[in-house]
Amino acid sequence: MKPWVPALALSLISCLTTTLYFFSTPDTLKATSAQNSASSWGYWGPPNADFNWCEPDYIDSPYVAETWNSLTSLLYIVPAFLGLINARAYLGGEKRFYVLLGSIALVGFGSTAFHATLLYPYQLMDELPMFYLVLTASFILLHRDGTKGALTSKAALVAALGITALLALTPKDSPLHTLGRGFLTLGFTFCFIYIFYSSCAVSSELLSLGTPGARGAAGDVSRLFEVAFGAFVFAILCWIVDIMRCGWLHTLPFYPQLHAVGWHVFSAAGIYPLFMVLVLNSQVRKGAHVRVDWKSLGFKGGRDDGKTD
Repeated sequence: MKPWVPALALSLISCLTTTLYFFSTPDTLKATSAQNSASSWGYWGPPNADFNWCEPDYIDSPYVAETWNSLTSLLYIVPAFLGLINARAYLGGEKRFYVLLGSIALVGFGSTAFHATLLYPYQLMDELPMFYLVLTASFILLHRDGTKGALTSKAALVAALGITALLALTPKDSPLHTLGRGFLTLGFTFCFIYIFYSSCAVSSELLSLGTPGARGAAGDVSRLFEVAFGAFVFAILCWIVDIMRCGWLHTLPFYPQLHAVGWHVFSAAGIYPLFMVLVLNSQVRKGAHVRVDWKSLGFKGGRDDGKTD
């Protein structure tokens, strides 16, 4: 697959998702919509987040606003755990990969808190780790050729801290806060597209190295990317349908939980193969003969320190 293919596809899809999320949020998605009457308020009180998803509120417990969305949000912790267990021997002292895994885990905790409460502070606890995640992954891919990127890392840190401070210290309805949310949304979108463009390019770049280890790893990278790309495209489409056809979905014999099962499950499933692409690229460029162990969803072969597993 040529890198421009996923980049173009995600760019077109992002025009719609960014509009729905920031520029023109549907009334049915807003937390202040008519579906949120006082009779439906649970332990956390009236929702004040920007969004209230299609899943009905406080159906199963007065302490959890959206049960399915809350439970499936915990799945984001799984790729972080798998990455730490299966790839720890191959990460060495590279802090960027640990920051990446930490960001993935934070998404899981933040998303769970957001869907359980539908309160704006927890919405930020969901959104900001997602921004940290794509920012870190973009940094790793930008320097996937082995360059250190000291200046870039400082710029990424300033961006992360700046957006966090702006959103944390300004009132929700202020122009500065809205500007910060705009930067957050557009920055996330740009990084998200760049991640898939660059990850797709890794396979051909490894092939160009010409070494036996690189050629074998290139095939694994290509397969991992196809799995990740397919999972994310399906997840995003579920996210869109859940928003745009919410009323119709509730006329079906059962509500299909597209946000929980479609978006959360499949995006969580797509994160891990992308993480494996980054680790595999890093190791191969250091001269290690590393391949994917498809049975354990980990790695096998020699690390860059010359040891084998």
